[in-house]
Amino acid sequence: MRDIVNLKPLKTLATITLSGNPIAELEHMRLYAVFQLPTVSNIDDQPVTDSEREQAALRFTRGTYYECNCTI
Repeated sequence: MRDIVNLKPLKTLATITLSGNPIAELEHMRLYAVFQLPTVSNIDDQPVTDSEREQAALRFTRGTYYECNCTI
């Protein structure tokens, strides 16, 4: 998880590839990346959708995340 958070200071980051990395196997990792990296518009050659941004916000906003027993 820290691997994604460590990218947060890169304010112009637009594209990342998670595929092929062990972190990509974690449940909800794409949504977690969308939540932590708001400037990213493309993950694994797939555009980030508005729906994914909404889902990420619902899942990972403080309070909601802790109540839903999510596995990431």
